[in-house]
Amino acid sequence: MSPEIWDYVSSRFATLEEKVDNLTVLVETKKAEVSALERLLQQAMRIIRRTNRRLVAVHEAPEEIPRELIPYSIE
Repeated sequence: MSPEIWDYVSSRFATLEEKVDNLTVLVETKKAEVSALERLLQQAMRIIRRTNRRLVAVHEAPEEIPRELIPYSIE
C-alpha cells in the first residue's frame, strides 16, 4: 500500500475512533442522567403513595397518581 493511501486510511480510522469515543462518552453520560431521573421518579411515586395512605387514614380522598409515574412504582 502506498504511503499516501496508508496515511489517508489511518487518518480515517483515527477520525472514526475519535467519533466512537465521543459517542461512548455521550451514551455513558446519558445513561447516568436517565438513572438519576428514574430514581427521582421512583422517589416521587413513593412520596405520593405514602401521602395517599395518610390521606386515607384521616378519611380524605387520595390524590390521583399521574399516569406517567405509574411505571416507576416499586410497590
